[in-house]
Amino acid sequence: MKEKVSILMSIYYKENPKYFREALKSIENQTYSDIDEIVLVKDGKIPEKLEKIIEEYKDKLNIIEIQLEKNVGLGLALREGVKKCKNEYIARMDTDDISFPERIEKQVEIMKKKSNIKIVGSLARNFNRKPGDLNIVSYYPEKNLDIKKFSKRRCPFLHPTILIKKSAILEVGNYKNILYFEDYDLFLRILDKYEGYNIQETLLNFRANNNMYKRRGGLDYIRKEIKALTIFYKRKDMNLYYFLTNIIIRIGVRISGNFFRKIIYENFLRKKDKI
Repeated sequence: MKEKVSILMSIYYKENPKYFREALKSIENQTYSDIDEIVLVKDGKIPEKLEKIIEEYKDKLNIIEIQLEKNVGLGLALREGVKKCKNEYIARMDTDDISFPERIEKQVEIMKKKSNIKIVGSLARNFNRKPGDLNIVSYYPEKNLDIKKFSKRRCPFLHPTILIKKSAILEVGNYKNILYFEDYDLFLRILDKYEGYNIQETLLNFRANNNMYKRRGGLDYIRKEIKALTIFYKRKDMNLYYFLTNIIIRIGVRISGNFFRKIIYENFLRKKDKI
């Protein structure tokens, strides 16, 4: 018997309609036949262009809409979405990325093999205008021990690549309102109880344009990053050494400017595409 899968997405007014359509198309093209709903949280009012795309795909992909009165941010939006997902298996997807056709099928296969694995991610091919144009891949450790070690320094899964069990999300308290770091926070809480796994294949085209690097800089981002790291330290997800060195390293990256931050990400935090 195949496990049914819910796709969890959040959308807000700044999303690009062209990118959104491409994301939905990649879900439609999945080889896994038991994706039976997309739970789409509208994080505040969205423009007519986006509404038309939802209407176009609503019946084809069984889009379940959740309308929030105002924009609350990704963490709280996904928190509401998780509650509405009817299936145990939840696949995250962003509105500007493109899943490979075999993504969900391969992740479900891994999840079913080992009962203690509650979250499965993958590698992702970074792109700007069209898939493959940057020749860069986001790599993450494969096995649980290496994932937990990696998590002391960086988020151990790429959020829009994950397949995760709903029961595990709810058991650890669901997504929380930790702006920019809601995914990192959730993953640490799940890894404290269960195992994770990253498939060593690129199963997602991840949009990494200049806007992404710009969002990851500035004083506001630094303040929120220090707040998140402080929560992780107090919760004993990392010791004092990792806490202090993470702050020093990350502040350096955040104040480096968009041009240099892009160089750091593409040359030190990513790798040239060998897959």
